[in-house]
Amino acid sequence: MTNSKDFVISEPPPLPSKKTSEPDNTVKIKLTPQLFQVAVQKKAETTFLGIVLLLTPIIIKLSGAFSFETEESYNQARTFIAIASLAIRIFVTVWVVSIANRQNRNSTGWGWFAFFLPSISLIIIGLLNKLPLKINIDSSLSIDEKITILKQKATELK
Repeated sequence: MTNSKDFVISEPPPLPSKKTSEPDNTVKIKLTPQLFQVAVQKKAETTFLGIVLLLTPIIIKLSGAFSFETEESYNQARTFIAIASLAIRIFVTVWVVSIANRQNRNSTGWGWFAFFLPSISLIIIGLLNKLPLKINIDSSLSIDEKITILKQKATELK
């Protein structure tokens, strides 16, 4: 006689779920509401200054605010405007490069763009959002080397 237990087929336990996702090496930074408000205010200020910088020469020209009695006074004004324009370009270039670095953008390209078109670059970079930061770490490195690299990147972000 056969035992009934011999004919009972039990189901195998379910297979453990495999997590095949790659490790996430993206460093995510969470903005607190206060930091977010400051960032939005700075973006608005940057865009506003770009618009003012763009419209100021147009308004001055259309209003006829400056008239020159002699050629010498005209040449002095041209010299002053050239020096002021260079100073503004340098200031805006440094500012835009700083913003581009904070937004994880190509600072060299933005620097050249800001030098040649300062008002337009301020308007555009003021309207852009920060790009997400992605840090790729070689998977062949040891855990200690990966931790060292991540700590170094974290200190760069301060």
